[in-house]
Amino acid sequence: VSLTSTNPAPPYGSWATAFDVDQTRTKAFHGLAADVQAPTMHAGMELQYAEGADYQVVDVPYDGGKLAMRIVLPAAGQLDAVRTDITSEWLAQVDSSMKVRPVDLSLPRFSFRWGTTSLKPVLEGMGMTSAFSEPADLSGMNADNALYIGAVLQQAVIGVDEAGTEAAPATAVIVLG
Repeated sequence: VSLTSTNPAPPYGSWATAFDVDQTRTKAFHGLAADVQAPTMHAGMELQYAEGADYQVVDVPYDGGKLAMRIVLPAAGQLDAVRTDITSEWLAQVDSSMKVRPVDLSLPRFSFRWGTTSLKPVLEGMGMTSAFSEPADLSGMNADNALYIGAVLQQAVIGVDEAGTEAAPATAVIVLG
């Protein structure tokens, strides 16, 4: 038996101003290990922007104007330093220095998945142990009370494209008996 809970309509945040698909071009993206070719969206926009000696920051607003994707671009070779600097105080300083200005933005189109092979050790560590023992008290699902949870799996998918951001979670509970 497998019970899966997924969001049937993944949350989709549309950009306040969508990127023109015709302006997307394959371009080198400078990764940690190597450069890779990636479809890269381009647009000239008026955006909230700030910069420091070792970074640039831009907020790309979503439709409705209440939320934005904050993009932090470290200067070449400064990723570790900038990553270490990002604290609530650093973000407050960046917030206070953000100004609307024209920005020529190039942003790779991307998607990634994050997941775990099993949440069982985490849930057991939080005290949920009897549900994984045979038999667990799952009598509400089965009168014989011979069921138990074999695994709990979770995965999230995030995608960014010309229209906006899509996020979708999925959780599976595998019941054995």
